[in-house]
Amino acid sequence: MSWLYLLGWVALFTAIYFLTRKSWRKEGIFLLLPTKKGTNFIKQFGQKHSKFFKWFGNVSIVVGIVCSVIMVYLLILNLQIYFSHPEIAGPAVKILLPIEVDSPYVLSISWHIFLICIVLLLIFHELAHAFVATAQKIKVRELGLAFIGIGPVPIGPIGAFTAPDEKQVAKTTILNRMRIFAAGPGANILIIGVLTFVFITLFAAISSISPQGVLISNVTYCENIEQLESEQPHNTICNPSLDGLNVSQNVVIYKLRCNEQEYQISDYASLYNSTSKFKPGQNATLLTSAGEYNFSFIKNPTTNKTSIGIMFSLFSDKNTLVMNVVNFFNLHLNLPLLKYGYYAPTFENNVFFLLCWLFVINLFVGLFNLLPLKPLDGGYICEDLLNLLVKNTKAIHYLKFSIYFLVFALLLANIFNQQFFAFVLFIQSVFPF
Repeated sequence: MSWLYLLGWVALFTAIYFLTRKSWRKEGIFLLLPTKKGTNFIKQFGQKHSKFFKWFGNVSIVVGIVCSVIMVYLLILNLQIYFSHPEIAGPAVKILLPIEVDSPYVLSISWHIFLICIVLLLIFHELAHAFVATAQKIKVRELGLAFIGIGPVPIGPIGAFTAPDEKQVAKTTILNRMRIFAAGPGANILIIGVLTFVFITLFAAISSISPQGVLISNVTYCENIEQLESEQPHNTICNPSLDGLNVSQNVVIYKLRCNEQEYQISDYASLYNSTSKFKPGQNATLLTSAGEYNFSFIKNPTTNKTSIGIMFSLFSDKNTLVMNVVNFFNLHLNLPLLKYGYYAPTFENNVFFLLCWLFVINLFVGLFNLLPLKPLDGGYICEDLLNLLVKNTKAIHYLKFSIYFLVFALLLANIFNQQFFAFVLFIQSVFPF
């Protein structure tokens, strides 16, 4: 069905292209549909609220620089995780596609969610660039949509664009330029804040939306439960009978079957209460989003109670405000990525699911766009920051390209982490150190 949707959209875009082909502009593999409509409104609105947009630009610069550093750290951290626990590490960067593709490098979502999320993301992102530019009296020449195309055939929309006057942007102050580049990702982060407020206030009040499973993510293995550290930073499987549990992706436990009875697992408390009814050595079955798994209960030497053999991290056990917030975001960040949904298909839950995707896509796109690498917004922010802090032109040149090279290498290493790991092992075998 996804391929039929794809063919339908390609046919629609192709028809629109041939009906309006004089308005299109081709740049490489991209087809651009520019327009000057709306530029006057953007100019008037941006200049009328110039104080707000300048303030928003300043905040976006600070947030953007912090997030840029965090993103580089996360890329390094993901490589460290892969070297220490390759079973739980995956490609840090994935291609988002509205079709089903069985690949670790692709994140597949449905067409309607893809279009709604991408359109909203791009509208706010590009309008933020435009409003901040006009607030600083920089002309926006045109707006438009960008399509990826094969020859004259547009495959589908991949973005939107605003085109501030390049000469004015080059001549303006460094601070003004940084505001413009930081405004787009800043808008994405603002959407994340708004959605967080919606999640906490609106949906928290809807009693029909309740969790229906225990999420297992960030898993490591331990051969013997008695060797388990008291403060374990990861969810840990210590039951040999659960070695076959597929944890390459996030897994939800939603039922426990034992003695021909099924027990609903809605949260951690219900899991612990259910397991306490049985004795170590009894056989049972876990019903999960990844399938059914037969296992035997074991004894937890720390608590002297029966356990399924999955030790949850401190994040799961501590009932504090901070840990509740951490678990809240862990749940809602992972929810759209699961094959099995936590929630029944009611109208409120469908809206909730869409907002979860909007949250995730804005977070991922916004943070990725802040990487200090051109042509991303973070690359331009990085360049202007160096121009602001360093006075030596040659030093700026070397620093800039060193950062670009490092980030690009980290991206490639994270995308192709298995190949990178094999390459490092080869280097170690040739040059032992």
